[in-house]
Amino acid sequence: MHGYNEIQWSAVAKEDTRRFIVEYSVDGINYQSAGELTPLAGNYSLKHYTLDTRTFLYRIRMEKKMVAF
Repeated sequence: MHGYNEIQWSAVAKEDTRRFIVEYSVDGINYQSAGELTPLAGNYSLKHYTLDTRTFLYRIRMEKKMVAF
């Protein structure tokens, strides 16, 4: 796209989800953060702005809230 890649996904919102972290890699081994979203609804979209024209692999990591005992 015009200087960015748009990553879209759906997920069921859970009370214990703190955030979604979108990561990208050029080699499938070393990943960097492309951005974060707080879970609010079931459909998500993140724009990863980059001028790099290489192909990226993306993954979405879910971070859970800490539970205190």
